[in-house]
Amino acid sequence: MKVSIITLQFFFVVFFQCWEFPAACVTSCPKPPRPPKPSTYPTRPPPLPPLPPLPTEFPDYSTTDDSEPTSETYPDLSTPPWNSDIPPVINPNYVDKPPWFTATIITATGETPLCSAAIISLHFLISSCSRCLTDQHGKPIPQSNISILISALGEDDYMNQNGMSFDEYKVDRVANHPHCLYMDHYNLKHDIGVIKTAAEIEFKKFVGAAKIPANDGTFHPSIHENLILSAFRPKNTAAYTFEETVWFVKVRNLKSTLCRKVLNSSFYDPAFTFCTSYYHSGRTDGCLDDFGASLSFHDYLVGILIHKFSCGRSGSVGSFVSVIYNREWIQEVVQTLSDNVENI
Repeated sequence: MKVSIITLQFFFVVFFQCWEFPAACVTSCPKPPRPPKPSTYPTRPPPLPPLPPLPTEFPDYSTTDDSEPTSETYPDLSTPPWNSDIPPVINPNYVDKPPWFTATIITATGETPLCSAAIISLHFLISSCSRCLTDQHGKPIPQSNISILISALGEDDYMNQNGMSFDEYKVDRVANHPHCLYMDHYNLKHDIGVIKTAAEIEFKKFVGAAKIPANDGTFHPSIHENLILSAFRPKNTAAYTFEETVWFVKVRNLKSTLCRKVLNSSFYDPAFTFCTSYYHSGRTDGCLDDFGASLSFHDYLVGILIHKFSCGRSGSVGSFVSVIYNREWIQEVVQTLSDNVENI
């Protein structure tokens, strides 16, 4: 019996050594059989097709282009968008209503449209400082040189059989942001000015003031939400309804990476401006009268147009100064010029 136990212990030690240290007893440990070699090996999948080349150059946005388009400068205005990443503007449907706070700045003598503006109170509108409210010397444009046109369609004349009618308001004061053109240097984040009318604006069913969101960082539409781009159309004299007096389309915020490619830092900064798809409302009206156009979200005014590419051709982009960022200054001007009677 003792021999048997010793024998078992010996075989156990040998088995353990072969199990843990196979190199020490190669001759005593059986080798596992090798798998047979395959007759054929699997072939490598074909390579993926090459990616399309990225554009190496983008249009030069270092200078503005406000000239009337011609066959020489833009030989084919019907060509597709120059950048397929820019979504087209969306025409509104029958349930969409245009904003009621749009207006037009005109010359006081010739009634030539100069720019667009947005109503923010009974006597006050806002527009672009550099584009609309500054003369060639960088000074505020004299209030005697401009007037304000607003739709005269009221509660009882939604359908005006005589065509469009206007209410014209003389301007009492123009106040540009002090940092808009400070020491001859343009500052896009403050490209905004306030206009005060001499008479109180008559609010009607289709005329009222825009709301301005508080500057508390909580209001910033995403790239998935529709914004409304709108401008008053005083040259559409055949308009019979309010919808025909205001040009408006749906647009969306573009990604900052795309906006940085097509707009240089002089006209775009995501902290102070919005960048959206853009298309000019009427090419025959020239390329200047839509500066100051309103960018709104529901009933809230969020931006004013300060820059666009190629007169707003199809597939273009526009840059809008943030009204939210300049809210405190606008509030201060409105209260000061109205002796604390009006507010926004």
